[in-house]
Amino acid sequence: KVFNDKATADKLIDDFRQASNEFKAKLATAGITEENKRKAIILETGSGEDVTSMTMPYGSAFLTGDLITQAGGINLYDGGMGRITIEELLNLCLPNGEDNIDVIILFDNGGGPEKTVSDFKNSPAYKTLGESADVYSLTFAQLYMGGVMQRDILSVIFGMLYPELV
Repeated sequence: KVFNDKATADKLIDDFRQASNEFKAKLATAGITEENKRKAIILETGSGEDVTSMTMPYGSAFLTGDLITQAGGINLYDGGMGRITIEELLNLCLPNGEDNIDVIILFDNGGGPEKTVSDFKNSPAYKTLGESADVYSLTFAQLYMGGVMQRDILSVIFGMLYPELV
């Protein structure tokens, strides 16, 4: 039960499923298969010079991390949620030294989306990634408080993963 109102809950769930199915149809029409889906990760990081001192990915087993899957991408972190070292992050994104990441979505670290992205792009970790991944930032409210706005956040994440299809 959501909101103690089954009709409202059912409508939200149906809306979410419909959006996910629409994205899957767009991917199929564009010829994007499982093998060439874009790979992404949602990260909570520190800020400023400490941007990578606290790295917490949101895995596909966690609702926030599952948004990547529902929007048609592949979440590189298959766990739930938890802190990992920068080395572990790099191993996820660069297994065997090969680039394996297309999109990094960051929680806004409190300085606003532009500063969050700038801090991360100026970090040694990002430079090690070869600067190949597209980096975006979303607010805490967008990622965590979705609730009735899940369709909206799915659309935003789909646009980050596949801007050419929007």
